[in-house]
Amino acid sequence: MGDLSGIHIVGKYAARLGQGLSASTPTVDIIATQVAKIPDIEVTTGGKMFCFSDGIGMISQQLAAAVAERLGVVPVPSAFQIRFKGCKGVVAVAPTGCLPAGIQMAVRPSMEKFSGNMKHQNLEVLAQASPLKCFLNRQIIVLLSAVGISDDTVMALFNRALADIKAGTHEDAAYGRLLRSIPSGPVEQLGSNMLDAGFSVRTEPFLHTLGVAACNRYKLDLQLKARIHVPMAVSLIGVLDETKTMQPGSVFFQVSGGWENPTAVAPVPAGTRVLVYRNPCLHPGDVQVFQTVDVPALRHLVDELAGGDLDGDIYSVIWDLSLVPDHTHRAMEAGASTSPETVDGAVTSKQLGDFFVHCMKDNLGFIAHAHLRVAVSSADGALNPACLELAQLHSKAVDYNKTGVPATITRKLRNNLNKVPYPDFMEPIGRKVVKSQNVLGVIYREAKQRPEINNRIRQKQRWPLDPGLAVGDSAEGEVMSGCVRSFSRKFVRDRYKDVHDAQVHLNTDVSKLKQKYRDQFWKGLGVEEAAAGEGANRMRAQQKASAWYMVAYKTAWHDLDHNDLSPFVSFPWTVSDVLCEIKRQHVAQHPCG
Repeated sequence: MGDLSGIHIVGKYAARLGQGLSASTPTVDIIATQVAKIPDIEVTTGGKMFCFSDGIGMISQQLAAAVAERLGVVPVPSAFQIRFKGCKGVVAVAPTGCLPAGIQMAVRPSMEKFSGNMKHQNLEVLAQASPLKCFLNRQIIVLLSAVGISDDTVMALFNRALADIKAGTHEDAAYGRLLRSIPSGPVEQLGSNMLDAGFSVRTEPFLHTLGVAACNRYKLDLQLKARIHVPMAVSLIGVLDETKTMQPGSVFFQVSGGWENPTAVAPVPAGTRVLVYRNPCLHPGDVQVFQTVDVPALRHLVDELAGGDLDGDIYSVIWDLSLVPDHTHRAMEAGASTSPETVDGAVTSKQLGDFFVHCMKDNLGFIAHAHLRVAVSSADGALNPACLELAQLHSKAVDYNKTGVPATITRKLRNNLNKVPYPDFMEPIGRKVVKSQNVLGVIYREAKQRPEINNRIRQKQRWPLDPGLAVGDSAEGEVMSGCVRSFSRKFVRDRYKDVHDAQVHLNTDVSKLKQKYRDQFWKGLGVEEAAAGEGANRMRAQQKASAWYMVAYKTAWHDLDHNDLSPFVSFPWTVSDVLCEIKRQHVAQHPCG
């Protein structure tokens, strides 16, 4: 892994150990002479030093293309989150002329976390630039209120989401909007492809099952997190303006259409005011308004947000003018710096153990919840002095694993917090709650009172076989769509770090299972998938996919008649592309049905 003996801050040592354990994909080897070390961009203001290039480097277009080919990603991403020897950070494709001849990658001192193993030459990729959907949540809704955005604006987005949930399992147009409104996952591409091929949520049971799972998951996210999709917005990785031409208060970004349309477009013209923030955000100054600009030298950057001091984190950009305030507050002032606690000599196992015990007792979650309670209970919201103090403490708590300096809540502040009631939408266990009149309380109660969407398959309703393909249970839809509403607490506690970790592993396991039977599908035909092309092999593939569909669905209705099992219908959709191809051909030949 490398030499960590020079790290004497226990929290930083633990973080560097974790760096080697984070999931990554090996790509291509890079020889030492192709990697340059370039200085960080640092500015000292008011006696404080700010690093504008923290964790940001550059990669050549040639190397980016080689990495993308190894990853099997098309088109070539313009930024990657990487791990290379002892370096970790984000490398963005360099503007023309920014890398010396013969140099394929440039790293900065802020990317060097420890002295890496010099024999290890492979560039490992943790993630690549891609557009992410933007969602409001409780924290950002509180801050939007603090900068003058009305509750009616937020409720309009919420009501539109509820309308799509209500219609999403029986109207194809609403189902399509719903797919664009939930977090990206297995259901989005599969559901969109099925709709485009001509399947209908009204008549195709598997599509209906996916829709039910997606609707119920979105409803639960609205209720428990106020997680509302913003159509005129996107979340992007932030990168540095290597051309050094952008002025303060400006940003540049282009967005691709993802898997549907990889062509890059600028969603708004230059000169548009946009709201920019990153999570977590507790201070009113964490949301700022910028103006978009066009920088020709940066037009090769896609699915990234370029600015003067963006540092590789994920930033949300909103250009819906109803959510862009007329004024903002000053960014939070950095608190008085405290020297990290260091140890003499090498970090020991006991010190690491003690550190992790302290981590488990950390105040981060308590501070965030306390901030929310105070903000929705006071007339001045996030501008309340207690909220401002909690925002400072939260920032300190976030850095605890790097500094080892805990965020200490004073007795006076804790006593004051104990007097703040719990709003009903937080659903505290064993606490007295009050009915919150805040917009978050309204969202919670309206989402909660909406009935759960019923799965017609679970109701043992018969569905006709689709004549266009002739040549489950609700939980099935949740598993196959990735929209699981809840996991057993014991299941999560015994096997995973948290619910998110359980969801990631479930998605991975389902993906592997689908690939296993997909491989068997093509192996049984005696052809490679890539060689199926047109002609006899393609016809055989369509006939086999049609047989899978017929057998699976007829078995499902047999189970419906002879036992209490709800039918399972997902199996043939492991080759959904072939079934969609058959459906498109049928629709073309029989446009009237």
